[in-house]
Amino acid sequence: MNDIPNVIGGSSDLAGRFLSLGSIVAAVLFILALAGLSKQATASRGNLLGAAGMALALVATVWVSVSSPRNESVQTFALVAVAMSIGAAAGIWKARRVEMTGMPELIALLHSFVGLAAVLVGYNSFIDWPRGPSSASRVEPFHMGEIGLAVFIGAVTLTGSVVAYLKLSARISGAPLALPGRNWLNLGAIAACVAKEVPGARVVAVEISETAASLARENCERLVPGRVEVIHADATDPLVLHDLNGQVDVVVSNPPYVPAGAVEDTETEQHEPTVALYGGGPDGLEIPIDVLVRSVALLRTGGVLVMEHDHEQGALLRAAALGAGFKQAETGQDLTGRDRYLRAVR
Repeated sequence: MNDIPNVIGGSSDLAGRFLSLGSIVAAVLFILALAGLSKQATASRGNLLGAAGMALALVATVWVSVSSPRNESVQTFALVAVAMSIGAAAGIWKARRVEMTGMPELIALLHSFVGLAAVLVGYNSFIDWPRGPSSASRVEPFHMGEIGLAVFIGAVTLTGSVVAYLKLSARISGAPLALPGRNWLNLGAIAACVAKEVPGARVVAVEISETAASLARENCERLVPGRVEVIHADATDPLVLHDLNGQVDVVVSNPPYVPAGAVEDTETEQHEPTVALYGGGPDGLEIPIDVLVRSVALLRTGGVLVMEHDHEQGALLRAAALGAGFKQAETGQDLTGRDRYLRAVR
């Protein structure tokens, strides 16, 4: 690998470029291999992609060594043979001992070594690259870009493989990582964003939890001083904001909508208040439907309701909105393509 800087230029230029591009393609194949290994149906393809990536990396290394003006091909072949022998012996020994149920985590762990190797090779290429007023330095920006990309992909492979191994071996939770108390940090965010984006609007926020209302008021005052009125009340109560009935342009709501017993992970259930999660009833729609009914009274003709909901509640809420008196109702998707919010026109 230390021969990389010397193969740029002359007859060895092609070999150097092949090594750089081969390393990048191999790293991509390793990432695709990890993705394939995440599902039983694609595990075989994942193994083939990983083997192809390693074969490409090996061929590129040997080719560069043979093309090197230092004529170190024998030394490189010897080092490759020793490394392959040690790795093959360790791999065969471990593979014969591991049970089939533990194979995915073993493969994930072994792929982490591949990512680490890519990072180390990229760093080695960086520190060994000649600098100065030479012919090689003219392509330094291009080569530095290749090194940066290879190290980045290698680091992704390394960290992703380690996390995959820890999840598969049950050493860490398999649930998505979430910031504890994140909803408390987001209190007032919707109202503050509306006030920021529409400077001339009057913005009123309603929060049923007294503690949450206090935090929302504090957040709004810090972000948009004097622009948001935060009220501690039940937004579905007909008496709340009754003086605004028929005058509101837009209602934006993020009500509790989780169906009973449908929280996806214990972390959310442990850190989020029950009042902020469950929408009531087996489908979680009692509170969202109450919000629909109250919004019909608040909105002027042509006014719009935007309300977040569970990805399986879109059709039910569209029907409920039309039944409550809205003229139009449609479902919007989040960045992952899942049904995530209702947009209804009064």
